Amino acid sequence: MFLEILGIISIMKLSEYSADKYALRFVPRRSLAMALIRVTWRELHNELMSRRLRVFASHPSVSSRLVRILQ
Repeated sequence: MFLEILGIISIMKLSEYSADKYALRFVPRRSLAMALIRVTWRELHNELMSRRLRVFASHPSVSSRLVRILQ
């Protein structure tokens, strides 16, 4: 059961990255990054101030999404 949960979490994270990649087909990288920052600024601030592991989080961190978008 534990492995199933980890698998589901991984699929959810990959789906989020996939959605970002799809959005890049229509919006410039910088615009998508700025929109993500505007929408998640509070979450991003908390993430940067906290050092806890997000192993069991159902979504990728905002900072990891921004890194992928801006690469």
